[in-house]
Amino acid sequence: MATKYLKLKGKIEWAQNLFIPDEYNGAKRYTCSFYPDAEAKAAIKASGLTLEFKTNSKNFPGEEYIRPRRDLQKVIKGDVITFDRPPILNEDRTLAASDIRIGNGSTVELEIAVYDAGRYKGHRLEKVRILELVEYEKPMSAGAAEAQKTEPTTKVLKPKLPF
Repeated sequence: MATKYLKLKGKIEWAQNLFIPDEYNGAKRYTCSFYPDAEAKAAIKASGLTLEFKTNSKNFPGEEYIRPRRDLQKVIKGDVITFDRPPILNEDRTLAASDIRIGNGSTVELEIAVYDAGRYKGHRLEKVRILELVEYEKPMSAGAAEAQKTEPTTKVLKPKLPF
């Protein structure tokens, strides 16, 4: 089977792992959580991919997602191949800034290569195109959030007199 390419639309979560590889069982890989729309979900199932649909997200409870990946290194036909991170593109297909911060819930289009890997279909995340960017906001710690809720108190300091 020749390699086929799927273009899938949906929402993204944990996009920071598209920039810094995640480590799982000793293998480093670029990955994200991807919540496909109905059309993309049907295409994934029809492609024969063995990606597992999960529903245990805190941000999108009950919604199904997959974790497509791009290995940092892979042995292909006996050769060790090293992959860079997948290109991140703007809606107009230009390369996004290297310091872009993709927040949870951003709408994206993923391009995934599907290939024959013996007894199953393998995949590789090829590109990420941002369609609607949700700006990433760093979550506040519990203490910082509590401090922000309370009213600031004003203290009047009496000056120390030298006598």
